[in-house]
Amino acid sequence: MAACGWRCTFFGACKHGTLRTQPRFDEIAFARESTGIRNINQNDNMFKTVMLKPFLPSPAMPSFSIQTTPALRITLCCIALLSFSLTAFLQHAVATEPQLPTSVQWKSIRLHSVFHAEGGACGDLNGDKITDLIEGPLWYQGPDFKQVHEIAPAKTFPKSAYSDHFFSHVADVNRDGASDVIAIGFPGQTARLYINPGHDQLSDPQQVKHWEVSNLTGPVDNESPIFMDLIEGGLPELVCGSQSRYGYFQAGPDATQPWIWHPIAREGSCPHKFVHSMGVGDVDGDGRLDVLDRTKWWRQPKSLEGEPQWEEHQWADAAYGSGGAQICVGDVDGDGDADIVTSYNAHAYGLGWFEQADDGSFTKHDLMTASTDDFDHRVAFSQLHAVVLIDMNGDKALDIVTGRRHYAHGGHDPGGKEPPVLFWFENTKTKNGLHFEPRLIDGDSGIGVEVTVDDFNGDGKPDVLSASKRGLSVHFQTTPLTIPK
Repeated sequence: MAACGWRCTFFGACKHGTLRTQPRFDEIAFARESTGIRNINQNDNMFKTVMLKPFLPSPAMPSFSIQTTPALRITLCCIALLSFSLTAFLQHAVATEPQLPTSVQWKSIRLHSVFHAEGGACGDLNGDKITDLIEGPLWYQGPDFKQVHEIAPAKTFPKSAYSDHFFSHVADVNRDGASDVIAIGFPGQTARLYINPGHDQLSDPQQVKHWEVSNLTGPVDNESPIFMDLIEGGLPELVCGSQSRYGYFQAGPDATQPWIWHPIAREGSCPHKFVHSMGVGDVDGDGRLDVLDRTKWWRQPKSLEGEPQWEEHQWADAAYGSGGAQICVGDVDGDGDADIVTSYNAHAYGLGWFEQADDGSFTKHDLMTASTDDFDHRVAFSQLHAVVLIDMNGDKALDIVTGRRHYAHGGHDPGGKEPPVLFWFENTKTKNGLHFEPRLIDGDSGIGVEVTVDDFNGDGKPDVLSASKRGLSVHFQTTPLTIPK
């Protein structure tokens, strides 16, 4: 997950807000604002007719009669059949029952529809103190993101293939005051460093060609490497697998030179480059960040002198799936300790949170499975290859952002050809415990291998960036951020 500031943290709420009012389900606005950039429009009338009308009280209808002909009857039958098919498709793709009301609304903008990368990032690249967006070899100048610039030669890939840009991260690596870009490609490849040519050159597109590039690391294994400040101080580390072990790449005195590999786990802990699931977080509450994989976690020692092997612990008694995406660590239930959120299978179904008990054990709570019959929300989608844990609505509870990775394996995975949806799951407390209500952000962007959540337009609310085989889409949160009473 690439986010400019908030990784598994609380999102600060406005101090002068008012109580959010929850609209009726049929009162929620679905209109999208018109902009100079092509909107990803939903047909509001069709949506309300097909999706909302079955769940709303029907007003009394006056009786009437109509004289039909054979041709008219055939036409009406065709319309009815088409309507039924469309209803079934939308219900299967998104949900079969209405979701609970929410005040959070979205404006989605499709910047383009071609496949460059499966991950993005954000940061101020040209020094104007306005957030820019990064998508693999391209960056989009804020605030409207209409001006597009090349970091490297931009390639377009068919959705049946793979890009050479999976993840992007922003950091001032050479300490010259301009943000550089670290790119991670196909699993097993080296991370690349793109040096920002400087704010003055970026302000004059005629001066800029492509950024200087060099290899930054050795092979980066695991399909969810984490760029995070694992070891306090200095640049963030790149936490991943390499040479069959888990560990991290760390910058040396000259951060533009190849970073140093520090293994933390036993030989064979990362058996191959396509391993799924990885995370970083303070599992035991000692103030130091630990490293997690699908079933284990490694405690960071008090001293790193002498390259010690980190102490290994089991957090999942048995494999809950074949491995998902990012493993997020945070206090999900508000009881003061660290819980875990992750997807179960990056190329199938399953999402859940794991509640930490006082003895350090974890209890699994399913949030979504392969069947729409397992939960009242009746939402089920597969290919959850990116997960972010963050407070989306300012209520100080950690929510989940995820979606379907479009055509992850050419559409051959379970549900691989179904609509590329993007959801956030709202964390609420009920008398029966925590409840995560799925909220649709968009039905035609999905995710790649990372999803970026940050405030792109400076209005104080987290927005979502999706770079995937469906192209590049930015989703702006449009409702006022307020404090619930």
